[in-house]
Amino acid sequence: MKALCPPMGTGRLRIVKNSATRQQPGCRLSARRVKAVNTTPLYYWVEENQAFFEAKEIARKFNIPVTSCGFSQMHVASLLGNKFSVIDLAESHNMFYYNLVVQHGFTQKCASIRSINYPLPRPGHLHDPSLRDEQAKAMRGEQSETVDRAVEQSVAAIEEDGAEVIIFGCSGTFWLQPFLQKRLNEIGWEIPVMDAYACTITLAKLMVDLGVNASGLTFPGDRPKKWRKKKTF
Repeated sequence: MKALCPPMGTGRLRIVKNSATRQQPGCRLSARRVKAVNTTPLYYWVEENQAFFEAKEIARKFNIPVTSCGFSQMHVASLLGNKFSVIDLAESHNMFYYNLVVQHGFTQKCASIRSINYPLPRPGHLHDPSLRDEQAKAMRGEQSETVDRAVEQSVAAIEEDGAEVIIFGCSGTFWLQPFLQKRLNEIGWEIPVMDAYACTITLAKLMVDLGVNASGLTFPGDRPKKWRKKKTF
């Protein structure tokens, strides 16, 4: 899926969203594809953080910044408070996101991952509660159990875990943002709730406007001009 979005600076920022990795294992971002779309300033958005590091390595050769929702939310949240908590949908995805927190180096900033226990639809589980139905209820102004659970877990994250910012795990929960922000404000908690897509696009705009990209030392080419004899931890 492609979309056009004007950057904060001049010109246009072209967004290329990767959805192929949902169906196909590994990284499907080819150098040929990157070169073909590299006609205007753009960034590559990796869905659900899949193949994120692989995409950064490939896209860097063509000076294309790469972002993802989890990566972007964590970075923005760390600017706004000492610690953030993640509202996520199910146990299995909680552990996937746990690994993302470790990979992105935010273990000292993440207060907790809290689950609302709404697994995504799967064959053989046709009668499970539907996030889509819960979203429709919330949009109609009706009570939504999903919103209630998100509020409950967010308050617990604040009071018990020390969270000062709330972010979301799976993209299936992103629709909760305005409802959760409103409910927390009404309770009296002055805490920012991240809009994952806005964080992702804004971070990409920032990198394009600053003219920066991933470090060539983090993602070196096959034949770098300079190389290091030692890597330390």
